[in-house]
This record gives sequence, C-alpha cells and structure tokens, in this order.
Amino acid sequence: MKVRITKDPEVRKNEILDAASALFLSKGYVKTTVSDIIEVVDIAKGTFYYYFKSKEEVMNALAERFIDNATQYMQQMLDAKLPAAEKMRRLITDSGNLGGVEMAEQLHQANNTEMHLKSIVGAIHSCSHAVGEIVQQGINEGIYRTKYPREIAIIMLAASNFLFDEAIFSWKKDELARLAEAYASIIEQVLGVEAGGLSYIAESIMKSGVGHAKP
Repeated sequence: MKVRITKDPEVRKNEILDAASALFLSKGYVKTTVSDIIEVVDIAKGTFYYYFKSKEEVMNALAERFIDNATQYMQQMLDAKLPAAEKMRRLITDSGNLGGVEMAEQLHQANNTEMHLKSIVGAIHSCSHAVGEIVQQGINEGIYRTKYPREIAIIMLAASNFLFDEAIFSWKKDELARLAEAYASIIEQVLGVEAGGLSYIAESIMKSGVGHAKP
C-alpha cells in the first residue's frame, strides 16, 4: 500500500496551484483536467476537492495569487531607497517577471470573461496605491508635475492592462509599436516629463511581447 505524505495545508494548496499553472500553460486550460492535476501532484481525488471545488476555482485562485504577488512586488518597490525615476523604470521594465503575460494567456484560454475582468480590476486596485506613491515621490523630488498622483496611477494601470491584453485586443506588430509609443508619450505629458524621458515604457511593451503582436 502506498503511503501518502501529510503536508501543511498551505504547502499542499500551493503544490496544486503550481501544477495547475504549469499544465494550463503546456496543455492549455481546456485540455487540462482535474485528473491531470491530481496525477502531477500525486494526491487523492478527495484531497483535491478538499481545497478546490473545480478547475475553474483553481484558475480563480491562480488569478488571486498573481494579484497578491504583484501587490507584494509593488510594496517592495515602494519601500526601496531609490529615486522615484529609478523606481518607475524598474516598475515598468521588471513587470514582465511577475508572469502577467502567462496569466493573461491562461485566463484567455479559460474563456471566462468575468474572471478575466476581475483579475484586471483587482490588479489595478491593489497596485494603484504603490504607483501613486511613487508618482508623489517624483513630485516631491521635482521630476514629475501633476496634481493627481493616485489618479494618474489608476489611469496608467487601467490603460496598460486593457490596451495590451491579447484577450481584449489583438494588434498587428506595427499597430502595437505605434500604440506603445503613443502610450509612453501620453504618460510623459501627464507626468510633465520631457519627450523621450519614458521611452523605456514602449520598449518594455514590445520586448515583453504583450499583445502577442502579429506581423
């Protein structure tokens, strides 16, 4: 008889989420079954259903975990002893490391509009405070000029999360390039930064492949 190892509930739950995330990316959300997840984690079916009622609930938990990770990253950036300009640069150029593109792909495969929008709105709400604080720091340092730091943060996050999400828009490569340049230019203007000062925004968008631009 095979002896099953008892693990801390949080550890077990994260094992299920990790396995599901990998399977969703490799096989696709639709083709992945609960049995596939159970096999990879090597647990009993009852153990899976103790933590999650369905595959859809697993996806929802993955979206929430992504938001939590993004929030923690934002707080670390906010707490860093760095000039606002460097915080903003790192915030933009490192955002791809959070797995946002992969999460968008998984949610798109899930074909669950409500869940997808919930994850986007959750990300905007959870991250806007930190971004707004960075903008306020830039105002205090004299590099940004705006009366609406928090509101600008919300607009930045909302625009980037919707415009560059393949599940919402599918841009051709040249369209994405112009849109990314326009987005960077608009942010420069609302923050009072000289033209080209935030060009890394457009470069980061194109480099990360957000939008999965077509030729």
